Amino acid sequence: MSICANPLFLFLSRSISSPLGSIPLFTTFWFTNTISPANSLPKSPPNWATSSTQKPSIRCSNSSNRPDSQLPSSTESSIKWRPRGRNIKPKITTLQDQGFSPPDIARIISSHPSILGPSLKNQIIPSLSIIKELMGSDDGLVRAVRNCTRVLSANLGKTLVPNLEFLKRNGVSADRIRVVFNGRYGYAFLRRPEVIRESFEKAKEMGLSVSSKTFIYGIVAIAGTTSSGGWEKRLQAFRDVGFTDVDVLTVFGKDPLVFLTSAEKLTRLLIGTGKYDISDIVRSPAAISYSVERRYEVRVRILGVLERKNLIEKWPSLQTLYVSSDAEFCERFVSPYLDHLGDVYSPKMS
Repeated sequence: MSICANPLFLFLSRSISSPLGSIPLFTTFWFTNTISPANSLPKSPPNWATSSTQKPSIRCSNSSNRPDSQLPSSTESSIKWRPRGRNIKPKITTLQDQGFSPPDIARIISSHPSILGPSLKNQIIPSLSIIKELMGSDDGLVRAVRNCTRVLSANLGKTLVPNLEFLKRNGVSADRIRVVFNGRYGYAFLRRPEVIRESFEKAKEMGLSVSSKTFIYGIVAIAGTTSSGGWEKRLQAFRDVGFTDVDVLTVFGKDPLVFLTSAEKLTRLLIGTGKYDISDIVRSPAAISYSVERRYEVRVRILGVLERKNLIEKWPSLQTLYVSSDAEFCERFVSPYLDHLGDVYSPKMS
């Protein structure tokens, strides 16, 4: 469910748009978000490498963005929120003074309610100051906090600040770090300093130059998988499906963030289709950053039907398969063959 449809988000957005004195901050808010089981993701996705009687569907729109995160596993969730007005009003005022719009504030609070707990003076204001200094402007501050709300509740003095000092001291420019916070990976630098130092050294060992654009993402990828030997396990998962050490280094050099992808997804992509091999992944590693279920499942099944009916001579390249938007894929592989896909295809037009 989109956060904009979240009842708490809608309530907060309307409330914060009103004068602060009229916000009913002393009320207890209950909201229940019900997800229809029919719309929930299955716990065990079907094996799309084999034929299925289930009709696949594809959304023929112009969207080519990477999929949203998965829906909650439970079908219902209830949250009881009992805010204390005297503590919250100053926090909302402070955020507004820093350039956060009412929808921004509503989105931040509804997605990360724990930020209302820390002290305004000792936690939130210093955190805003640190992030603003890093990003260089109010707009940059708002963007960074929207992408990583945890910065308002984390102890930046023990994580982000020493991490930034270490990176700058070792040749990583502030511009590179800002790019990460402009995206959705700023959380990586809220880890313990020893994790960042270790990730920095491993990124160099794997051949990345500190001055390269990908180096900072190498740190993000390694730092995101360091617990319980996670990084070595991730590398081994790639080797287990046939990547050589040279392949691993090549992929890491092109797009380190693909190593945040699960080995299961990679295995299903390679083995499940039987049409793409390791060399295709090495050439286009970003392919495995997309969702198997949302990006590939329907497309692969449709292509399989077209091939069996001799309607296409060969499959598109892996890069074409993942880069094409739903609308582009429909135009090329669905619309011309609707009469042949009727028994296996249910379009969802938007």
